[in-house]
Amino acid sequence: MRHRGFAAREITPERLSELGLRVEMSELRAGNSNLLLHDDEGALALLQMYGGEAKGSPLQATVTVAAHDPHAADWLAERVAQAFGAPDPAPHLVPMTFWTRTSHGPRPMPKLIASPLWEEIADNYAAQACTGLERLMATQALDGGRLILWQGPPGTGKTYALRALARAWRDWCDFHVVVDPDIFFGEDSSYLIDILFLEPRRDPEGKPKARLIVLEDAGELVAADARAQTGQALSRLLNVTDGLLGQGLNLCTLITTNEPIDKLHPAVLRPGRCAAQIEVPALDVATANRWLERHDHTDRVSEPVTVAQLFAQTGGANESPA
Repeated sequence: MRHRGFAAREITPERLSELGLRVEMSELRAGNSNLLLHDDEGALALLQMYGGEAKGSPLQATVTVAAHDPHAADWLAERVAQAFGAPDPAPHLVPMTFWTRTSHGPRPMPKLIASPLWEEIADNYAAQACTGLERLMATQALDGGRLILWQGPPGTGKTYALRALARAWRDWCDFHVVVDPDIFFGEDSSYLIDILFLEPRRDPEGKPKARLIVLEDAGELVAADARAQTGQALSRLLNVTDGLLGQGLNLCTLITTNEPIDKLHPAVLRPGRCAAQIEVPALDVATANRWLERHDHTDRVSEPVTVAQLFAQTGGANESPA
């Protein structure tokens, strides 16, 4: 079985005709449409569309394909995605796929995420973090370690930097955000296998795109007591990043955590395992006051603060990075 999520356009008889598939069942209504399709080889495709009701809200779709041959399933999923896929979004809107495990298996939920350019937000970060993040933003291919680790207290901008990274990498790497990492690396490995071995999307030149698996606030997976608290989850994570399971996959895993570096498991920090290990701290007093000056505020601070606190202090809480 294969799953594919994508930003979609409306279902029309013309597109169904072009696809050359027969419709077994259809349920078409505003905000939620379902089509069950099949081809001459016996493959079945369930196309589900949702969203698009609110002004400016993109229509989203998932297609789930069952076929005797996995290659045939991949091929049919790609055909459906191409037939109903929407044109490329505006530059600041970056497609991401969010995954969760349901009673019917993994469910992809594609979304368009508003994402800044790195240059627009770089002054929100301490110098040490800025250097590491800037180097990562400039990366053009996965190389070296297959694990990226971002550590820092809440409110220091890890999520905002993640959105900027998605925009910087959008041409060559797709982002897959796992919202239930405890289940993803849990006892039932089918969820993990289904996502790892998805057929990668291709760039305009036909080259397979890399994939980044994102696990936000997943410190329990990499904590010093991870084996005691999460069982085999840490072992599975390490196997994906540089074990046999991850071999041959153009894939990297990014974990964000609030845990201090000295509280992380030594196996995660082993030299060569991490492509990037970046600490995102609060801003020191001098850096925070320069930030306030650049943003034309007369307030000053006398102790280290997070950038989220600065936005709240200056009345920009709605724009605050997480």
